[in-house]
Amino acid sequence: MAGRGGPTYAELEAAPAVVLVAFEPEEESPIVFLRLRKAVTKGSTKVFAVAPWASPGLSKLDATVLAAGPGQEIAAMSGSEELMQALSQPGAVLMVGERAAVAGPAQLAGRNRRADRCPPGVGAAARR
Repeated sequence: MAGRGGPTYAELEAAPAVVLVAFEPEEESPIVFLRLRKAVTKGSTKVFAVAPWASPGLSKLDATVLAAGPGQEIAAMSGSEELMQALSQPGAVLMVGERAAVAGPAQLAGRNRRADRCPPGVGAAARR
């Protein structure tokens, strides 16, 4: 979880909702992808992705994709009540990819505001 370097694999599998921001797990972290796919297959996890398009990997996760180009991720997240409700669930996980992490101070400030609206159980993890 936040402050510990990210959620554990067990926490990821048990999460009711996982939000991926500028993060493509099949390409960037295959272990995360396999854990998410296992949870989705069991029907215990709903995946949301804030990304420019629905990649084959996101399709395999049956992810709800919120289309957003670089720097538009926060606006896309803010505009989705379904996503914000999903993040408010205890145990929900927010994973932020490397591309969003280097987008600039304004992007990071926006991401932190979103995390502040979420309960303490939300984990945030960057790719590395």
